Amino acid sequence: MLRFLCALALASSARADCPTQAVTVDPALATSRDVAVLGEDFGETFVARDSFLVRVTLWQPAGTDSVPVPITLLIYDTDADGRPMHSPLFVGPTVTIPQGNSAGPVAVTFDLLPALRLPHLGSIQAAFRAPCGDRLWLLQCGSDPFPDGSFQWNRGAWCPPWSQVSAYPTVDLAFSAELCDHDPSTTTPAARTSWGQLRAIYRR
Repeated sequence: MLRFLCALALASSARADCPTQAVTVDPALATSRDVAVLGEDFGETFVARDSFLVRVTLWQPAGTDSVPVPITLLIYDTDADGRPMHSPLFVGPTVTIPQGNSAGPVAVTFDLLPALRLPHLGSIQAAFRAPCGDRLWLLQCGSDPFPDGSFQWNRGAWCPPWSQVSAYPTVDLAFSAELCDHDPSTTTPAARTSWGQLRAIYRR
């Protein structure tokens, strides 16, 4: 009976698999690397074809986890040219990966719980920032491997404060974004059922 109840609850809360859209610029395509040290942020524009952003991953060069730094995710709306607009739509979470000494690209993953509902489909930017003085490394991929987006150096620096957007239309950032057509962290509650109804179902 207990196993039957558990199975019933799981069936009642099941949701469609996510992600339904995955945007990936493979770090294996990286042709160079760069570093931000003034608290400025950089990002990659992409085309969102689903409404809920559930996970973003930034890929850093090998060995950068030997001195991990706190990295904050920022999500920007963009203008018609794919440039970030003013203040970010969303800030956080901040992730500091465990210290290590990876021989390959280092993944910094931001899980969004609950998922972030985007204001619209279309062009969005995922950006990244570390505190002033901390080295935030990134991998750049030349030859435009991701035609739906491009790399932007937002340069919203904090130390000293200044701002300048530098666009690189044929360069992409090694990153990934996973989207879904619903928020997978929200489940449908199991329907209430009386013991009499359960006994009647179980005896069939």
